[in-house]
Amino acid sequence: MRTMRGNRARLVVDSVHAMHAGTGTHHAERNDEDALARMFQIWLQPLAPGGTPRWAMGSCSKAQPDVRFVTLASGDPADVRAGALPIDADARVGIATLREGVSMRLALDLPQSAYVVTDHGRIDIAGIRLEPRAGAIAGC
Repeated sequence: MRTMRGNRARLVVDSVHAMHAGTGTHHAERNDEDALARMFQIWLQPLAPGGTPRWAMGSCSKAQPDVRFVTLASGDPADVRAGALPIDADARVGIATLREGVSMRLALDLPQSAYVVTDHGRIDIAGIRLEPRAGAIAGC
């Protein structure tokens, strides 16, 4: 359960939520279900301090295993027009689903970097093996 400024939402499987605290907000999360909850929570540096608090939610429809990223949330207006949740950060949050043994290459324009984490399974990034739910920064 997530609450923000009097709003309440039930987090469900494959949902994605974007929140901007802005000038301040009361925020709480708790698991009211009988089952264990697993989620990723990512905090990003906003483009500017302050602003109006807001939040949005959508479906995290997982990418088909076709070796590409699907953008879930972005500070790029073109991504938002294409269906990504808007965020107030110079960032893009994406998901990719890969079959075992499949490799993927992600080119970053310097000075861009990427934070990569696996939900389950193992991945190798530049010769470093990441176990499930471990993350690494690439391309600094």
